[in-house]
Amino acid sequence: MNDLEREITKRLNADPTIRALFSGRQPRFRYWQTPDGAMFVYTTEAFSDCKYGSAIYQPTGEGSRSGRKAVTAWEPIREVHHATRKAAKARALALYAAHDKAHPEWGSARTADLEKRNLATRLRYFQKTGRWHEEMGWGPVPTEAIT
Repeated sequence: MNDLEREITKRLNADPTIRALFSGRQPRFRYWQTPDGAMFVYTTEAFSDCKYGSAIYQPTGEGSRSGRKAVTAWEPIREVHHATRKAAKARALALYAAHDKAHPEWGSARTADLEKRNLATRLRYFQKTGRWHEEMGWGPVPTEAIT
């Protein structure tokens, strides 16, 4: 790239209004999804208005409630723009936590899944090294590890 191209690119990128005219892609995002299908999203890149977003999307259409079919449509329930990415992430996480808190049965299922994964990881470690760390809170050696 020569000096003229660099200068033009620099000037275009410096002005948010001009940059918005040439950028048409969707900003990158992260999300948390609940067992009922709701997605809590925040953007990791700014929109064309130089703000970050947080939103809640609910699945809609055929099969969205039963989970039997793949969801093909998402309806935005709430979308808010924030000045900083940190604020957008905090808002999305707070909404997710509040939604999750309203359904305590999900927490118990998630805890059970986590315990299963932890036990499987510890068993693989025990099979590889022959060490079991009871002092780290792993508890007694399970019977399936002895066989």
